[in-house]
Amino acid sequence: MVRYEPDMLREYTDRLYREAQRIALKRTLAGLAVGALIWIALSLPALGGRVDDPVRAVLGFAATAGGSLIGFWSGQARALWLKLEAQRLLVVVQIEQNTRRETGAS
Repeated sequence: MVRYEPDMLREYTDRLYREAQRIALKRTLAGLAVGALIWIALSLPALGGRVDDPVRAVLGFAATAGGSLIGFWSGQARALWLKLEAQRLLVVVQIEQNTRRETGAS
């Protein structure tokens, strides 16, 4: 039979919080990488690009900055979701503790 293990839930909430701290950076770097790849693709001579073309340079920079911002914002949203999930688990643990106290006192 499966038993209720509050310590396991607390450990999992710690993991969720650690992941929440890292996720914004991870997604920002991923967005930066995607934007940089777009910039490189815009500069490739095979695609008609030139390294000294200012329009393509501005577009590439915009793609890199935009990718970074999108990654950061999605990382912040995901971090908030992870923290909320951790709080839900902590509420479950607290409810269980309160319930056990009340039933044990009767």
